[in-house]
Amino acid sequence: MFIKFTVVAGPSINMYEKEALKMIKAMGLSGTVPSAMSPEDILPALTMLESKLNINVAEAESPSQSGYRDDFVDAKTRAFPLIELLKYAIKENKSVMWDRD
Repeated sequence: MFIKFTVVAGPSINMYEKEALKMIKAMGLSGTVPSAMSPEDILPALTMLESKLNINVAEAESPSQSGYRDDFVDAKTRAFPLIELLKYAIKENKSVMWDRD
């Protein structure tokens, strides 16, 4: 199942539900679907998401996980489309909504 993130009168993205819920919670939100963020709430949520993703990347790059894994996509890579969507919403001063798709 997917969750669709949409900027009001703007672009949208789909993300697997499992990953989307992790991202929503990493933004400091409850994980409720459907839900939305008002324009003034997006910047703090984006800051928190990027902060948590940077911590996860540092942990994933630890020496204990040396070697190549072709089945691993880090959370920061998975979050890239959502981060760009949030940045667009901030720039355009628009709300972001999400719901199951």
